Amino acid sequence: MPQWAQINIPEIDYQDIIYYAAPKQDAKKEWDDVDPELKATFDKLGIPLNEQKVLSGVAVDAVMDSISVKTTFKEALAEKGIIFCSFSEAVKDHPDLVRKYLGKVVPYTDNYFAALNSAVFSDGSFVYIPKGVRSPMELSTYFRINAAKTGQFERTLIIADEPVSALDVSIQAQIINLIKDLKVSHGITFIFISHDLSVIRCLADRTAVMYKGEIVEIGPEVFTNPQHPYTKALLDAVPKIKQ
Repeated sequence: MPQWAQINIPEIDYQDIIYYAAPKQDAKKEWDDVDPELKATFDKLGIPLNEQKVLSGVAVDAVMDSISVKTTFKEALAEKGIIFCSFSEAVKDHPDLVRKYLGKVVPYTDNYFAALNSAVFSDGSFVYIPKGVRSPMELSTYFRINAAKTGQFERTLIIADEPVSALDVSIQAQIINLIKDLKVSHGITFIFISHDLSVIRCLADRTAVMYKGEIVEIGPEVFTNPQHPYTKALLDAVPKIKQ
């Protein structure tokens, strides 16, 4: 069990877990083909999957046990160049994007679970937003386990191909505050990659600077006593308020 998450997890019996479970139906995407019991389940949870009933401004990918049963507003988002679908669909329809980004933030060599999750996983969500495109609605994923003793080993990949600096300042602040809240409330460990060191300083407990694929500086000295020219250039690019 990796220690960097700083959480205490009881020993796991890997032989006592069901690794794949599917609802009665196959993963059909047409609304009329979705099992009525699944529809009723999500309706009771306040997550209607019929686009005619879904609250305006929210697209949902619903994963039941080990498969995605429905993704809403795919066509409307595709008109903007946004890909929002199940991960299994992305592997089939967008293999180049999956191959390019899968396992790049946390490499499979990092720990046992990263290797396992990069090699074997059940369904999850896939999002790709091209540079310069803003999503016209919120994107949401809902995961539900119905089978007892079943583990949900989903793989979700979100690619926002746009630099943080291109976003409106208020949106930047909302994103940063959301990440900080999730970190505290859920004990989430994450790797945040950005050229904006002011954002990194606000979010990160540990900071490393990479240049041409290699770590050139690491630690709090990145901000207080930078040594590498690239680190200095990044700090010089941070906007400063004139006194």
